[in-house]
Amino acid sequence: MANTIPWYKQKTTLTAILGALGSVAAYLTGEIGLAGAIGAILAALTGVFMRQGIEKAKLNPTTNSALRGEEVK
Repeated sequence: MANTIPWYKQKTTLTAILGALGSVAAYLTGEIGLAGAIGAILAALTGVFMRQGIEKAKLNPTTNSALRGEEVK
């Protein structure tokens, strides 16, 4: 895991945080409704968690092999 960037320094995380803050600001100013704000926040969080999952899958070749049905040694 020495070659990975910490989650809090990744551009994806910064983008998600800014997106969530933007949706909260839009809700507080009345530009969007509560359901829209919640949806935007969940979409931003989904991006971060997907990024972390993809990065972990790249780093663990045994997991990749097992998912493809190959024999893991």
